[in-house]
Amino acid sequence: CEDAECLKVCPTGATYRDKNGLIMIDAKRCMGCQYCVVACPYMARFFNEGRAPPEGVPVMVDDRDRWGTVEKCDFCIDRVEAGGQPACVEACPYSARIFGDLDNPDDKIWEIINTKQLVTLKDGNKTSVYYVKVSK
Repeated sequence: CEDAECLKVCPTGATYRDKNGLIMIDAKRCMGCQYCVVACPYMARFFNEGRAPPEGVPVMVDDRDRWGTVEKCDFCIDRVEAGGQPACVEACPYSARIFGDLDNPDDKIWEIINTKQLVTLKDGNKTSVYYVKVSK
């Protein structure tokens, strides 16, 4: 979102805009107040209640830091920065999901954004998540 409500309400600065323009959550700074969950018009955030993992599941250090915090899709930014695509894009059997650089005319997403009729889930939020409008 260009004018993200979650950024405005986060008291600790855990919700931030990264260098790519994505809204992210720093789990180490999140105190779990859930203000951002309420502020998000897309219901894209959820509270991870801090339950321990099932017995026998290895615990990663990063996972311990995330228990009891708010989470959201991070567009698999680690995969993207390594030159890949988000997991949902790669796994979609119908190639219905596309991820890319909206400002790069050489990117496949740029052509779609500039040639198709698009809609967003809610008007007025200036989001960068689009859906191709399908005529009935």
